[in-house]
Amino acid sequence: MGSNPITRSIVPDRGSCLGSKTISHLLSRYEVAARAAGLSQATITHTTRCVTYFARYLGNVEEVQRVGADEFRFFLSGLRSQRVWEGTPRVKAKPLSPTTVNTYARAIRAFWGWLEREGLIRKNALKAVPAPRLPRRLPRAFSEDEVRKILHSAENRPRDRAMVQLLLDSGVRLSELVGLTVPDLDLRLGRLRVYGKGGKERYAYFSNRTAEALKRYISTVRPRALEEDRLFLNIDGTPMDKRRVSKVLEVVGRHAGISQRLSAHKLRHTFATLSLRFGNNLEYLRLALGHADIETTSKSYLAASDADVAIAQRRSSPMANIYK
Repeated sequence: MGSNPITRSIVPDRGSCLGSKTISHLLSRYEVAARAAGLSQATITHTTRCVTYFARYLGNVEEVQRVGADEFRFFLSGLRSQRVWEGTPRVKAKPLSPTTVNTYARAIRAFWGWLEREGLIRKNALKAVPAPRLPRRLPRAFSEDEVRKILHSAENRPRDRAMVQLLLDSGVRLSELVGLTVPDLDLRLGRLRVYGKGGKERYAYFSNRTAEALKRYISTVRPRALEEDRLFLNIDGTPMDKRRVSKVLEVVGRHAGISQRLSAHKLRHTFATLSLRFGNNLEYLRLALGHADIETTSKSYLAASDADVAIAQRRSSPMANIYK
């Protein structure tokens, strides 16, 4: 078996794992096929990393075909129970979260599915092992009062205010925000051309109030672009990347004095939650968020809407009000 101490403790010595040369060759073929299929580089990189870790975890053998469901179950069990990351035990580290384990499982299952479709394995034994279930949690959304504090915090920084308003008003993802160019923006129609997951193109919309914030940013502080004509730029004219935008949002959140960390993802959740609260319907919300099917939207946000119903019902409860 491999040198990983956790592997030795939970994986039986069956003489059937993945050889490093074999997996490297197959991953190279997968990367070419995934790019040709239009998968994002982030998805390809994540899948490659997960499969490589799985290969290291199991040790060295020659035939991928001989990796079975038991090996995969032992691997997932090890991830869930051990304080380990990328093969390195960390005494003080927390066990991996259910979400992290789930993303590993889904990536590895996707790779084995590709092996089967390509005829590189006769049978995909990993099909029998479902990805671990995730605990259902309501999306964390900011309250209306918190939103007002966030906007006030960025009032004197036109670029930051425009970013916050656009994220909150359109529901675009962080990756979609940093990819926006000036030609993607139509201030007259209040519309953005957005390239989402898998390069799918859609339009996202925003209000006149956000259009005014964008006009203010573009006309007063936006520098000349040094490279691509990206919409949101650093002060030196270079495009803002996801890390830089995230850092800016964190600073805005701290200045606003809110307890939750301000992030693009939470602003997207807030957009969805408040849109339903203010009367948007689920199908329009699905289109705005760029979800492929309505089930994804309903699973994430109907529960949040139910929470609003509960609050409203308690406020209007006959028993709570009759004795006032």
